[in-house]
Amino acid sequence: MNNQVSLKWALPYAVVGIGRDAVYMFVLSFYYLYLTTVLDISPVYIVPIFLIVKFIELIKEPFIGMLIDLCADIFKYNKFRMTILAGGIINAAILIQMFDIPSMNSSVQIIYAIFMYIAWSLSFSMLDIPSWSLTSIFGSDHRTREIICGLGRGSAVLGFCLTLVLTYAFFYEDQGLP
Repeated sequence: MNNQVSLKWALPYAVVGIGRDAVYMFVLSFYYLYLTTVLDISPVYIVPIFLIVKFIELIKEPFIGMLIDLCADIFKYNKFRMTILAGGIINAAILIQMFDIPSMNSSVQIIYAIFMYIAWSLSFSMLDIPSWSLTSIFGSDHRTREIICGLGRGSAVLGFCLTLVLTYAFFYEDQGLP
């Protein structure tokens, strides 16, 4: 690695990347299982909704970034700390509501599930965007930033793979859900 990047800073950044993407994939996987097995919603409805929300994420990310910058200017706080804290609290509250879908007819349940997934995705962006923006604090050298971005992306993929392996080990090797 470059002289500007020490293991003291790169290792925690990688661990956060692993944890962030592992949690993201775990919530998505478990929400899919919850909707299909507990609420008995057909995957015919769920898969296109998940894909459409992922497409919407391409559009919403710049706006969330502008909102984070605007909040930092208004409140005069460190924008990374404030949005990660606020995003974590909001994300946790929405996560609880995602798995507490009230008894309604099936079409209203689908709409509620979509709304909760979109709200969770928006609140997760308040955690995700600042953590990726931290690459700028590692230095102004483009090589340093490339190394850190590669480390962040690699740890994100590792978190994704970790969730896939653990999900398979717990849910499929054990003959299904408890």
